[in-house]
Amino acid sequence: FQDHLRKVEGAYQKTLGQGYELFRQLSNRRPTGLKTADAMITSLITAMQNPKTTMSLIDVVGGNGVGWGLSEHALNVCTLSLLIGRQLGLDQEGLLELGRGGLFHDVGYRALPMNVRFNAVGMKIESDPKLGPRHPEVGRQLMASFPDTSPAVLEMISQHHERLDGSGFPNGTRVGGLSLPTKIVMVADQYDELCNAPDPQTSLTPHAALSRLFRHV
Repeated sequence: FQDHLRKVEGAYQKTLGQGYELFRQLSNRRPTGLKTADAMITSLITAMQNPKTTMSLIDVVGGNGVGWGLSEHALNVCTLSLLIGRQLGLDQEGLLELGRGGLFHDVGYRALPMNVRFNAVGMKIESDPKLGPRHPEVGRQLMASFPDTSPAVLEMISQHHERLDGSGFPNGTRVGGLSLPTKIVMVADQYDELCNAPDPQTSLTPHAALSRLFRHV
């Protein structure tokens, strides 16, 4: 299992390298970024057909906090969303759409001004906290500029910070107005932020993160 885990970790890091290039393409409004994204998502879906790989992916995602950043978080949320969607029986096209939503959910941050902050583990690049709440709408606008982006993906991007009880943002949408893919990305996003916090000392164990989600999300 350890040998297999190391192989999966290596493949995950290789996919993460594709992610850096993907977001550079999207930031430059290059449609090739969408093809790169679909290739990444398809490879993850194929890998998940092996139960041993699925378990390894959960371990890799849960321990990806040291290098936490926008690209790492995007790939983690994409992977977690696909694992949940697969368990819920989504078909291939449904998984592909879900993967796009998970991968692009925070893309709006890349269009916002960023601040550089130094901490105990190195340099951290973060968005201006006053502008951060705008990132779902900014991300939706960015991806809407690509004609091939579906309404379902745009919805996941714009609504992933909504909450079932209406306490989320930007619109306070309640459970009845949230699609299943949006709810999946919403939970995967919050789970990864709890397990892989920017400050490793505040990260929760998977068990504690799930408990927090059940109580508050």
